[in-house]
Amino acid sequence: MFVGSVSDNFNERIEQKIFHCEIVVDAEKVKREESAYKKIPVITNFTDEDGNDHMKETVQANYRRIKEEVKQSVQDELERIKTIRCCVNCYQIMRLSNKSPKLKIIPIEV
Repeated sequence: MFVGSVSDNFNERIEQKIFHCEIVVDAEKVKREESAYKKIPVITNFTDEDGNDHMKETVQANYRRIKEEVKQSVQDELERIKTIRCCVNCYQIMRLSNKSPKLKIIPIEV
């Protein structure tokens, strides 16, 4: 048995705001359904041969590794962008100074 109340949304009016009802559960049907459930297979076991659970440590180590990989990826991408920007700046300088585009491009600080 449970009792409750709800409120309207601006564009969804609810006529029945207060309710009192009972949930009827067919226990036999639920029991039959549960008996057909299959066990979820263990994909990764964090327990060592002594029975100690190392899940927290393993997850934390994975978190730290992924965080470092993301930092390195961001750093690599920033370096790549800086190199591209330097090359574009060098090309523009050569074009403006009427020098041959075959000249060696030396990156400059931006």
